[in-house]
Amino acid sequence: MYPNLEQRMKVVLSVVALLMAGCASAPPVPAAEVAPKGELRVAIGVGPSGSAFWATRDAATGSVRGVTVDLGRAAAAKLGVPVKFVEYRNAGEITAAASRDAWDITFVPHEAEREKLMDHGPAYVTYDSNYIVRAGLDARSAVALDRAGIRVGSIEGTSTSRSAARALKQASMVSFPKADDAVAQLAQGKVDALAMGREALVYIAKKVPGTRVLDDVLQTTGVVVIVGSLQLGVEAVGAALPEHEHLGDEECFVLDGTIDIGGERFHAGDYQVARAGTRHGVLVTATGCTLLLRSRSRPASGGWSEEERE
Repeated sequence: MYPNLEQRMKVVLSVVALLMAGCASAPPVPAAEVAPKGELRVAIGVGPSGSAFWATRDAATGSVRGVTVDLGRAAAAKLGVPVKFVEYRNAGEITAAASRDAWDITFVPHEAEREKLMDHGPAYVTYDSNYIVRAGLDARSAVALDRAGIRVGSIEGTSTSRSAARALKQASMVSFPKADDAVAQLAQGKVDALAMGREALVYIAKKVPGTRVLDDVLQTTGVVVIVGSLQLGVEAVGAALPEHEHLGDEECFVLDGTIDIGGERFHAGDYQVARAGTRHGVLVTATGCTLLLRSRSRPASGGWSEEERE
């Protein structure tokens, strides 16, 4: 599908750039690379309270709204295609659907476990996860909450649920597919606490009388952009990028392995910028590597299509 690593990475990073502030100068993205079905299918989590990840449903119209909805619409507008929102009950369901070609782009909390299945783009926001306790519970800290007989609810398949399971040694965990069900159980006193993102918990505390959000931070993570079916360009031993001219500044970050650029070897963690108007000879990896590359380039051979040269 992609002729080389540079084109794959250009697509991933251009989509990310489209969703960041001040992205007017981002290189154009071929719509077919991101939305091959002719519409941008945006996977979103829908819950009872809005956050950087959670969308909510408008009670009057039934339509979804929130940060991820706005980002999805903006991305579709930039690509010039219609948007279709694919709704899920939690981030775990979004992850599970990634291999079924059910969506094109999504926004989910960063997590090492999830990164084994999907390549993560940069985080566009960071947030904390905390606990909220039911009315009448005397626990004032996470330590006081972690005791025998306490039931802590979480949304299954989420990074917060896994962090809570690792942190709590004596309290028992109860998983819910839908955030609405978890909140209902908290309101009825059937669970003693919930572990969720702080933004959602602050909203819940306003809606459910007597509940309190604890100050203890369970985890801090970022919400990242993920483009379905695209990979962060992994090149095998001996692979090469062709000689090319830089139409704009080219940024290259080595995630793992090594790559030889202009006779100099770059290792994992190294960052290199080639300024507009300069040229690169063939870039070769002797070890195999993964690169994060943002570039507007033209190959010396003239062999790329007009779409690829953008």
